[in-house]
Amino acid sequence: MIQVVWNTDDPKTLERELRALNQAEIELGFKGRLLDYTYYLRNFLISDN
Repeated sequence: MIQVVWNTDDPKTLERELRALNQAEIELGFKGRLLDYTYYLRNFLISDN
């Protein structure tokens, strides 16, 4: 499961997204990952070159 957020600079946004991810993990019974724009750029675009 993936929780996507554009930007985690705002602590309230990060808290909200992590809370949603945690709740989904509890309900569905498996771990998820929080992806933000920076993570996407570093791990998907740059690594493809």
